[in-house]
Amino acid sequence: EAIYRVLTSKGIARDRIYLEDQSTDTYENLQNAAKIIEEKHLSKNVAVATNSFHIYRGEIFARLSGLTPYAAPAPTYLIMFPGYWAREILAVWEAWVFYQ
Repeated sequence: EAIYRVLTSKGIARDRIYLEDQSTDTYENLQNAAKIIEEKHLSKNVAVATNSFHIYRGEIFARLSGLTPYAAPAPTYLIMFPGYWAREILAVWEAWVFYQ
């Protein structure tokens, strides 16, 4: 919703934005987005826009959802890297073991 408001305030037409607001995690988000893409007959080439530490897992889940991902990483504050990377290492391990 927040990104929707930013994009429309920057002049992006409302009908070009498809809001996915049902997911509770990254995997669900990409599964739901893939359904919207399929229903709307849109390109399966997608930009995974997230923090730099989270791109790899986002790409894993995009591929599992039948999408072709391209990275669009956002910067992460250096002070936050240790905690985020530690968490992400465990989350990537979970993705490998339980989702593939």
